[in-house]
Amino acid sequence: MIFHLFRSFAWATAMAVLIAGVAGPAVAADEPAPTFFEAIAQSANRIAWKRMLAKETRVPGWLASENRVSSPYKRERIDGASYLVGWMCKPHDCAANQFYGVIDEDAHRMWGMLVTLPEMPGAYDAPSKYASFRWFGKPDGRMKAYLQEQLKQDPNWK
Repeated sequence: MIFHLFRSFAWATAMAVLIAGVAGPAVAADEPAPTFFEAIAQSANRIAWKRMLAKETRVPGWLASENRVSSPYKRERIDGASYLVGWMCKPHDCAANQFYGVIDEDAHRMWGMLVTLPEMPGAYDAPSKYASFRWFGKPDGRMKAYLQEQLKQDPNWK
């Protein structure tokens, strides 16, 4: 009888370990990807972010604060170099206030493009006709082209 209980306990333990091993990676895969905002919060990137904003005047409050909506960042190659790229927007007003950013972790630099829409009829229906753009961090031509291409991938950009 004791042997039978031991076998049952051993089998149950083995099954629990097996299930935990299978479920563990599934739980990890369900965790949200790090956001662009979180990438900026990392110490070296935060310094680059603050340096970039310090050179600007009239930075929108939502962009200067830590109150913003952010997409998961991704690592991209631009002309052979690796960058972190992502998007942020003003809470409850994403359509009219967006920021596309690029982080060069090696050079500790950042560039960005702020896209804003005026509050007027038709602006949300045809944003490309009404949008204004502002560059942050003095991006060169290739970086401006990359940031504009990111905007064009937005299905709402018409």
